[in-house]
Amino acid sequence: MSSRLHCRASSGGSQPNMSDRETLAHLISAIAPCDAIEAAHQADVVDWIASGVDIYRLQKPATPPKHLVVYAVILDAALGHVFLIDHRKARRWLPTGGHVDPGEHPFTAARRELLEETGTNLPALSEAPLLLTVTDVLGSGDARHTDVTLWYAFTASLDASFALDAAECTQGAWFGAGALSSIACEVHLPRFMAKIGG
Repeated sequence: MSSRLHCRASSGGSQPNMSDRETLAHLISAIAPCDAIEAAHQADVVDWIASGVDIYRLQKPATPPKHLVVYAVILDAALGHVFLIDHRKARRWLPTGGHVDPGEHPFTAARRELLEETGTNLPALSEAPLLLTVTDVLGSGDARHTDVTLWYAFTASLDASFALDAAECTQGAWFGAGALSSIACEVHLPRFMAKIGG
């Protein structure tokens, strides 16, 4: 059992199992790209799924070297703020999230990661992914790999309390969209905030 860092934040139902590539490709193809970057990522991921290679991480730290992950982004949508965790391994501020298990629907994975990392179930802004990104990542032990990330959003207020997983992060905090340029955060986070109008 992981230890918990209790954090007072300052300033659904599950989907069926994802068992076939066609369904996953349809989910990804349904995302409306916000820019040329996302359109290119979308085309790359649809081809990747169709290629028949393994798409889920099967062994730590990075096997296969390109695999499916999710972010469960916590938003105070009314105020345009995002809750981030200071991630221990990544050494940057990230949304909650993690790897999708083989056969798991990405939305189910996002809900699971949210519960594991914050101790909370929150309402989803949408059960559909709101952004798709493909990012080269330098992981533990210099294991470079590629994260194919589906971004989901969940809503909370600035006074929400979270029981953060201390094995994953050192702290959590709310940030306005304008503050993201002043912190080391997920590279695509400003694009996500812009896309949802934050």
